[in-house]
Amino acid sequence: MLCPDWQLEGPLLALWPYRIDVWREHARPIQTQLTDFLLQVQVHHPVLVGVHPRELVRARRFLPMSIPLVPIRYNDAWPRDIGPIWTHSAAGFCAHDFRFSAWHGLYPNSHDDQRFVRDLCAHFGWQRRTHPQVLEGGALSTNGTGIVCWSRRSIERNNGISKASLMTKQRLQQSFESVIVGQQHLWFETAHAADETGGHIDNIAQFLAPDILAIDADMSATEARTLQQLPSNIQLVELPPTTTIQPLRQDFGTVQRRRGVMPRGIQPLLASYINFVRTPTAVFVPQFGLTTDAEAVRRIKSALPQLTTVPVAANEMIAGGGGPHCLTLPLPALTRY
Repeated sequence: MLCPDWQLEGPLLALWPYRIDVWREHARPIQTQLTDFLLQVQVHHPVLVGVHPRELVRARRFLPMSIPLVPIRYNDAWPRDIGPIWTHSAAGFCAHDFRFSAWHGLYPNSHDDQRFVRDLCAHFGWQRRTHPQVLEGGALSTNGTGIVCWSRRSIERNNGISKASLMTKQRLQQSFESVIVGQQHLWFETAHAADETGGHIDNIAQFLAPDILAIDADMSATEARTLQQLPSNIQLVELPPTTTIQPLRQDFGTVQRRRGVMPRGIQPLLASYINFVRTPTAVFVPQFGLTTDAEAVRRIKSALPQLTTVPVAANEMIAGGGGPHCLTLPLPALTRY
């Protein structure tokens, strides 16, 4: 069965941002914001930071000693998309290793990202199963009891068949459903235009609990037909609509321009409250300095009063193209670090 985040009891993994062609001011602002976020999480749940070996000394000097580090190679700091999809059976946890296309080519070199799941599993001793399809973790969400939500546009685009025949698209859908076995598969059709990933589900709809699906308020109408397929016991919680923030180009003057890498500070930044992080005991809600920030926190707190709801700054995160959910990956319980 596919594992939702809250069923994974190991640490929440983040990767140390270091790319000067993605992050502004030599990545110091995002490093500071990510550190503050992880310290907020650590109050409720253990954390772990993967660090590229060549950045290990600098990261250790920057991060508090309470945050453990593990050396591992990667190209950019998005473990949700380059990491495994977790399933659990009587045999234990299995890491499903799909291909990665660097979000259909946002940067040219993804060699270390392609090896990430293999290296992660080798380090911690998890079993791994490889798959030929391209799949990013942000493109699906599950409630852990057999319902899986998919982003059709992202998956078709990453697998190079967005303009293919209906039969070819159906075969691709069936290939994913046969790998990620669930009682019910819901394929969402829409995507935010400013979503540089091509339309990940974690900017549209994400399960908060087995019986609660959080959805972008603007998607309730456009995805009405898909949402009607949900069982009657699933409660919908509408969060304030995803919006875009136009960046100031001068704030990104320190980002190094490199051939083949998408330039920063030009495209609108996607601010989605759906990109929250859910641990077993808390929900961490992204905040963007918008008037709707507090309302997003209130709605999640009202839906899950038994959990702690924590607002977390995410303005630097979206400047690199993602949010708290994109920057983290829950792991199974560890016997060693």
